[in-house]
Amino acid sequence: MTIPILDHNKTLYEITDDVHKGFLISWCFILGMFSISGNTLVLLSAIKYNALKLDKISVMLIENIAFADLCYALVVIVIVGWSIIEGSWPMNHLLCEINVYLQYSIALVDINMIWVLNVAKLTCIIYPLQARSRSKNTGYLVAASMWVLANIYPLQCAVMRRPVYFDYRSYRCAYLHTPDEWEWLDPLNIFIFLLIPNIIVIVTAIWLLVYAHKMVGIHKQAVITMLTVSLVFCVSYAPVGVYFVAEKWIIEAAGEDKHEDFLYSKLYRYGMMLKFLNNSANPIIYYATITSFREFVKERVCRLRRGPVQDVVKTKSTDC
Repeated sequence: MTIPILDHNKTLYEITDDVHKGFLISWCFILGMFSISGNTLVLLSAIKYNALKLDKISVMLIENIAFADLCYALVVIVIVGWSIIEGSWPMNHLLCEINVYLQYSIALVDINMIWVLNVAKLTCIIYPLQARSRSKNTGYLVAASMWVLANIYPLQCAVMRRPVYFDYRSYRCAYLHTPDEWEWLDPLNIFIFLLIPNIIVIVTAIWLLVYAHKMVGIHKQAVITMLTVSLVFCVSYAPVGVYFVAEKWIIEAAGEDKHEDFLYSKLYRYGMMLKFLNNSANPIIYYATITSFREFVKERVCRLRRGPVQDVVKTKSTDC
């Protein structure tokens, strides 16, 4: 059975100002193109040219982050821009259900990979001998586990046939808040899948900062990369993270005039838009902090006029 897309919030939350609409459309498509091109370049450089000279587990996790960010740009960022242009959901109801499922699963993969990346580097620093015994199979197992973990929440919603609707606050499909078992399941899921990973990211980033000045070479590059990725992630997710944690109280405080409440309408809308930075900035971070990737970009992209060139990075990836 097809679940209808509800659009009763169109009157209250639709963007009618052309300047405002133009800004958000530009924001979506600029960040979307940055994410698509940048993360495609990261995947190409890592998989085909072995241009990320970090430890094997970190490289594998960065590849997964890049793939998740690429998918998020295609499934969410570009589609949100398209929805703003159309003034509504531009596809059918079934695709709305699929889209909201992918929104959550891909975003949760991204969050999980970042905290696992930090933890993997910390164990590499604190327990170097044990870390050297880790193989690529370990990385595959960890990455696969994170993808499975990220699908638990959207699978709950799919199995329980949770209704979806097009939310004009964020111009994307969303799960409908209903006064049933989701009243306690939503806070539980937010605590497990959003709050705990964010706390781990913050704690491990601070811990890595303690070791940053002691590192040299590619190990220092890796630590600086992870600290910067963590910082951008925290800044990007901070507004919407605050909203989701306090959502119940925000809705109660807003009362019947939720459309006039800053936290309910504006914090949510711009928090969801700011989150796009996390999916677009990582390739720039890698360029700024990983020497081998920067050399790859200069040789393969910035100097194509020279014709075919040899691989410029000779250093091998390390086990730790």
